[in-house]
Amino acid sequence: MRQEIDDPRKCRVSMSGFSIKTGWGDEKRIVAKYPGAVNPLDQQAYETWLEDAERICEQHNATLVPNK
Repeated sequence: MRQEIDDPRKCRVSMSGFSIKTGWGDEKRIVAKYPGAVNPLDQQAYETWLEDAERICEQHNATLVPNK
């Protein structure tokens, strides 16, 4: 899922789906990453991770007070 980030405080799932990132440019950082092995990939565990990661981002972003 591609997200347009309009606030560097917001979290998003990386393009690969293996991490949660925040910030942009030089201040971009990984705040969480998939805990399992990438090779061989456990498809069930990865799908669970991805669903959880998306939910974490949505919930975190919902708590942010808009910048003025």
